[in-house]
Amino acid sequence: MQESSDPVFQPAVNELAAFQAISTWRDVDLGSLNGFVGIGGSKEDWSSSGGRLVCKVPKGESSFLGIRMKELSPLVVECEVRWTGDPAEGSGWMGFNQFNADKLDTKVNVLARLQDSSPHTLYCLLADDLALYMDGKLVSRESAFIPTRDSRDIDFPLALMTQSQIEISKLRVAHIDKFPGAPPPVPEGTQPPEGQQPTPEGGHP
Repeated sequence: MQESSDPVFQPAVNELAAFQAISTWRDVDLGSLNGFVGIGGSKEDWSSSGGRLVCKVPKGESSFLGIRMKELSPLVVECEVRWTGDPAEGSGWMGFNQFNADKLDTKVNVLARLQDSSPHTLYCLLADDLALYMDGKLVSRESAFIPTRDSRDIDFPLALMTQSQIEISKLRVAHIDKFPGAPPPVPEGTQPPEGQQPTPEGGHP
């Protein structure tokens, strides 16, 4: 079997450098929810206000908002997120989930823990892995769901996912042409201990 020379399949790449070198970002319109889709009643948790996406998911529920994309994998999504939940709860969760061709949850997701109400920059990479960076640090990585050949070109491959009240701004997407060669950073222990990671479920009815 011939080894692939495609940088996407190489074990040592500098993902952050690839994100920062992109000049072909496409801004996602946050003026309405026309470019988004939810699971079940998830979309009802979201609204567009003042150029931002606002989510007010009921406590204890997960909410998904799929992003319509023109870009094919490997791709990256960047956004600025701010937790607006009750400080008494201690923290909130925000991340990304993969959809399949039927716009359903694949159970593949990456999450970041938000512990203050300051804005944070998230990068979500979709390639062989689904990886999430927050403020330049890798916080979660999972093996990506690889669609079948007939459904690789999906309109909504990734969804914003949260179990918290959040605001999102500056949402944009880009295809990645090339990865500079360098080892990716390792997660810095920001994932919760086993048993404390929230378990995502389908959007509430």
